[in-house]
Amino acid sequence: EPYSFISGAPFNFESYPWAPLGDGWQLNFPWLSNVANPSFIHLWSGEGYEIPSSFWTVSPYFENHQGEHFTMLRNNTGIFLTVKSGTVYRFDVGHSNRLASETDTLGNTISFTYDQNNRINCVVDIVGRNFQLSYTNSYLTSISQFTGTCANPGQTVRTVSFTQSNGSLGSVSDPAHRQTFFQYNAVNDPNIAPWLISQITYPTGWYTSYSYAPAPLGTQATSYRTFTQTVYSSPYISTIRKYQYNYTNSGGDQITGATIRAYNGTSLSSYTDYAFSFAGMTMNVSDSNHLLVRGEQQVFGVHGEVPRQITIFANDGYCCTSLTDYYRY
Repeated sequence: EPYSFISGAPFNFESYPWAPLGDGWQLNFPWLSNVANPSFIHLWSGEGYEIPSSFWTVSPYFENHQGEHFTMLRNNTGIFLTVKSGTVYRFDVGHSNRLASETDTLGNTISFTYDQNNRINCVVDIVGRNFQLSYTNSYLTSISQFTGTCANPGQTVRTVSFTQSNGSLGSVSDPAHRQTFFQYNAVNDPNIAPWLISQITYPTGWYTSYSYAPAPLGTQATSYRTFTQTVYSSPYISTIRKYQYNYTNSGGDQITGATIRAYNGTSLSSYTDYAFSFAGMTMNVSDSNHLLVRGEQQVFGVHGEVPRQITIFANDGYCCTSLTDYYRY
């Protein structure tokens, strides 16, 4: 997130208020915006799903099977997100929709508490360990585990630290003080650049660089799709692996196909081809000569669910053995 921009500003975007890390970053817990009747439920890894407007009025329940499988239920005790693993997340509607707890199918619960600025300040895991979140200039700067509680910490067990620069996450330091750095200069527009990672440098000195290709959405918005992802060694710089992404549009804004070329060093090693439609999705993995290795086809149901999945196996490019799985929801 964000998915697109208009005139240099994020479009149709909700910023993460619960533990601000920097432009576009968030902790990997589901969340809702701290406004009345938010438009999206945000899951993990940047995924967001639109909440039907009827959820806030006449129908306090909805079920999703497009992408992630989940349900949402609203009542006078909160909003409950149930994911396919059976884990339930409860959001406190009395306090700006903040995440209150995560409970798995065995009843194990992770709980969240908040400071006076409505930011997460303590997380207690299923075995009672306390993790305190600290902030400087409105940004999250550390997460620390203590021998005691967040109210009476005792000794520090371990800490993960964060730095920010000009509103962007600059680095993360793990408990062994190994640092990972982030850079943001992939595009020339100074308003958009802070949202797009151009390089990640790892504690070993190796790094991954990213480039992007602008794609118009309609007549005003622009999306930036990853074009290349390249891993380099250090201190003797050489290309370790590379991925090149090409996309196919058919008429509108939606992607109907994509090809990913994978390189071992600078030598082409494989292709992954995708085709998308309202009826389903097909993925084929092939070798450097574009000879099929394996494939997968998902057939969509009327609500976007996948009732049938076909896995195809090839032998030296010759077709094929297949396995079909059927699902019921």
